[in-house]
Amino acid sequence: MEERAGTVLIVDDNAANRHLLRVIVERAGFQTAESVNGKECVDYCTDQLPDLILLDVMMPVMDGIEACTKLRQEHSKAELPIIMVTTKTSGADLTLGFGAGANDYITKPIDRNVLLARIENQIRAVQYERSLTEAKRRIEQALSIQSALGDALPEGVAVHDFSGKIIYSNEPLNVMLAGKKCETISEVFDSLHGGALKGEFERRYLESLFQQVDFLDDELVVRIESDECFFNVVSRVVTLGDSTGIRVWVLRDVTRERLLERREQQQVKMGTVGLFARGVAHNFNNLLGSILGATEILKRSHAKPERIERCAQIIESAVSSGMNLTKRMSLSKKRFTKIEQSHSNVARVLTEVWKDLTDRRLNENVQCEFSLDALDIEVGIAEEELRIIFENLLINACDAIEEQGLVICRVEKSDEGKRKVTFAIQDSGHGMDERELGRAFEPFFSTRKLDRTNQVSVEGKGLGLWNVYNIVRMAEGDVQLVSSPGVGTTVFLSLPAHSLPEGASTS
Repeated sequence: MEERAGTVLIVDDNAANRHLLRVIVERAGFQTAESVNGKECVDYCTDQLPDLILLDVMMPVMDGIEACTKLRQEHSKAELPIIMVTTKTSGADLTLGFGAGANDYITKPIDRNVLLARIENQIRAVQYERSLTEAKRRIEQALSIQSALGDALPEGVAVHDFSGKIIYSNEPLNVMLAGKKCETISEVFDSLHGGALKGEFERRYLESLFQQVDFLDDELVVRIESDECFFNVVSRVVTLGDSTGIRVWVLRDVTRERLLERREQQQVKMGTVGLFARGVAHNFNNLLGSILGATEILKRSHAKPERIERCAQIIESAVSSGMNLTKRMSLSKKRFTKIEQSHSNVARVLTEVWKDLTDRRLNENVQCEFSLDALDIEVGIAEEELRIIFENLLINACDAIEEQGLVICRVEKSDEGKRKVTFAIQDSGHGMDERELGRAFEPFFSTRKLDRTNQVSVEGKGLGLWNVYNIVRMAEGDVQLVSSPGVGTTVFLSLPAHSLPEGASTS
């Protein structure tokens, strides 16, 4: 006998009938309980609920129809299935039973197979109903959690089908829309800031449709009542299990962040200008001091010819240094403005710069290893700017190596699908300590021939890394230094990619 889950309550005033039903049901694997009339049945169900009731119609104290009616006031058909057991088969009698809330009926004398089949059907139906109810509860809970998570995001989120009809929007988007209910994504574009963003949004939306672009990540800059507004826009096509698709839009007003960034950049720029001015003043003071000292000697009529010649050399050297310093400052001034948008090949420019340093005999004691797997990779800045970056970094690397050493230039491998290219220049030089590393990007700071009092280079050097920093930041890239005394220095660069071939490294 297979044991089945579930308890069947048998309700009949006739002991023989109860015994017959109990034997049939228990042999089928169910547990049983018994009541002798309708009132006992109702009382039993108050304390514990069976999985099914076999309810006789004709009984003293409380008949089956009344008991069924009372039970249905508390429990639904799905919660408590009731099979009426009756000798009456007329349409009126059956209608009375179903009207009281019975799920099914069976007639006496009892047919064992029919009884078990109807019990199985009712219990299975209840189990299905309970499973559906639980699944519905879980779905509603998941949707509630999803909605709460969506409302907790700082970004506005809209989801629409391929016809443009909105099927979900979160609370931050509703706030952006000032509570206006939008049926389509076009209405969303039309409602943001009074429609000021509509043209930009729709242009990108149409581009994504015509070009069949599944992913869009852009930042819109628009002017609203003479004020600039910045919106970060991310859109992605999501394919559902049935091959249908939806598009998700994530909209974020980043105006405040961009204005804060501008303010911070201006503060950094003003601080850098102060450092720059201090370095310029110090270097020109050194040059003028040399000229004035030499001039005082020349004023002496009894000065020896060799001293006069030496003074002339000092003056000539000071003037030449001043001209070079002025030239470097002129080039550095350009870094405060937005650099020209262009593109250049990383591998070609890097190898050409190294060859140029070799021709100028600036790297005689240094070997260079190139690890450039992606030879076709290009970055989105002008070739002149990229040459300045590489020349300054490679000269610094060579200067850091006092005897024999090695410089390694490599393209860094990273995740695909992003818009930054990273590469590194590593030297085996003397390295920098934490204090030097913290000041490495300051103008006129150098570890060679440093004036310890004023903390600037007496040779007018120290503009190389400062230039590199400004070029990279103006190009919306990043530059970082890793260095340890006696170990060497590695410069990590991140620049915007212009085009990436198959298999190229991106970050």
